[in-house]
Amino acid sequence: CHPGYHGERCHGLSLPVENHLYTYDHTTILAVVAVVLSSVCLLVIVGLLMF
Repeated sequence: CHPGYHGERCHGLSLPVENHLYTYDHTTILAVVAVVLSSVCLLVIVGLLMF
């Protein structure tokens, strides 16, 4: 059997459970932070221009 495989003929690949839980962890956090920061900056700029 190769490491990470299971079954009678070792054709079934057993994936770790952690990959499904933390697949979009860092990329989604970075995307959300970027969107929030850009929105806040735009609101501040618009607020400064209006008053």
